[in-house]
Amino acid sequence: MSREPVRNQIREKIHELEKCSFASEPVGNLVIELTISPNGKIRTAKIVSAPLKNKSAGRCLLDHLKKWQFPPVQDGREAKITIALIFGS
Repeated sequence: MSREPVRNQIREKIHELEKCSFASEPVGNLVIELTISPNGKIRTAKIVSAPLKNKSAGRCLLDHLKKWQFPPVQDGREAKITIALIFGS
């Protein structure tokens, strides 16, 4: 899976994650790992590292991510991608 379609999808959808309440969280890096099936759907999403105090914010984030759709994978194999986000006040 090439990087540019992934970046474009993230830029297009990142505003959806603002619905999750990170306002009370400390500034930090949130690292997420996604497994994308050959058809472009998210098969798994997990938070690899995050200094989250609010566990419901993490669940909200994963719920939104699992609804994202990426372009189909060219080689027909699933792809793993890692996303790093900076959040907090």
